[in-house]
Amino acid sequence: MSIGLRSQVKSAPISVAASGDNTIVAAVPGKVIVVVALLLVNGVATAQNVTVKDGASNLLTGAMALGTTAVPMFLDEKSDFEYFSTSNPANNLVLNLSAATQVSGTVWYILE
Repeated sequence: MSIGLRSQVKSAPISVAASGDNTIVAAVPGKVIVVVALLLVNGVATAQNVTVKDGASNLLTGAMALGTTAVPMFLDEKSDFEYFSTSNPANNLVLNLSAATQVSGTVWYILE
């Protein structure tokens, strides 16, 4: 990411434990959410799959397995690369959990 964009990067803590859809960044009128980095940790020794979604039904990833030994998943910012983007300003950025166990972390994003 260029130095000029760094001041636009926002972050949000992630602390979810409900199976199914969990909003991690709420929609902002007139803006799409562009994820530039993501850190996730499974907080318990139970298998957990996570899927990143654009709103209720648009999949941005397939199911990704989080390790059961608190090994983090980290997608870090690389150059001008973005990981995910919502397609519509009305869509939340959603983290779907396969099990009702604690998943924590941080998402770094830009509103465009």
